[in-house]
Amino acid sequence: MNGAIIAAAGMTSGEEGFRPIMQIGSITMIERIIGTFQAAKVDLIVVVTGNRAKEIENKMRFQGIIFLRNADYEHTQMLDSAKVGLEYLKDKCDKILFTPADVPFFHTKTIVDLLKTEDDIVIPTYNGAEGHPLLIKSRVIEEIIGYDGSDGLRGAALHSRYQVKHMAVNDDGILLDVDRLDDYEETLEMHSKQLFRPEIRVRLLKEKPFFDPVIAQLLKQIQYTGSMRYACQRLNLSYSKGWNMVNNAEQQLGIRIIVRHQGGLDGGYTIVSEQGRELLSRYEEYQREIMSFAEEKFTQYFGYHDI
Repeated sequence: MNGAIIAAAGMTSGEEGFRPIMQIGSITMIERIIGTFQAAKVDLIVVVTGNRAKEIENKMRFQGIIFLRNADYEHTQMLDSAKVGLEYLKDKCDKILFTPADVPFFHTKTIVDLLKTEDDIVIPTYNGAEGHPLLIKSRVIEEIIGYDGSDGLRGAALHSRYQVKHMAVNDDGILLDVDRLDDYEETLEMHSKQLFRPEIRVRLLKEKPFFDPVIAQLLKQIQYTGSMRYACQRLNLSYSKGWNMVNNAEQQLGIRIIVRHQGGLDGGYTIVSEQGRELLSRYEEYQREIMSFAEEKFTQYFGYHDI
């Protein structure tokens, strides 16, 4: 599994606007980055918020995006937001991409090429200049988390015992941040074209709809956290919404997918039942096969046409 971290905790808010939710074309900057990761088949996308967190989280809710908070964003650097995301993903993903939320124009192909590499740390370059996103393999994470220098994420990578590879890409979008977008119409048009993709959301129904990508991600978060409350927080769902989704699925299926253990000396916890894990596994495999077929047909009908 691979993952991506978007650092949006301390982005400037002032006359120029709050960067992650600034409109770039018809969508916001952060939506453009998420769309690129999704088009490149990134499995797990994490957004680290802080400043005006609720605005970002509400904008992206019900998309299966994981939200984490850098609570001390006012007094920390972007590296600290990276560490929040890396700590979460370190035992879930083999390869992890990292970018700040103000670099919205890198290409899908760049992401695909980065994910194909087997090097421990990869920094993309354009005409010799380093850009984003960086790629980090999971075994590097503990060293980066332990780094306490002042040279940021790149400094943490360079100070690790792992070799850093620079990968030249034909993509000036890896360098284009919001401060350099005075004349970006051509870049915007090119980037919007490469976001052209199918979006297939597999939903299971009986008498009512009861299972979709959001509840699938909710079950996975319950597996990770042992808590419905924490799982809902990470997905920006209300606690009552989370339980309503689970109760509806259980009612439609006639099985228990969640087991709730009441508190004792160590407090209560929630787990996904054996039947719930089996349901999740079958749903994800079914979804992968549907997506594979859909992508094949998309290429057949749209892949070679200039629309």
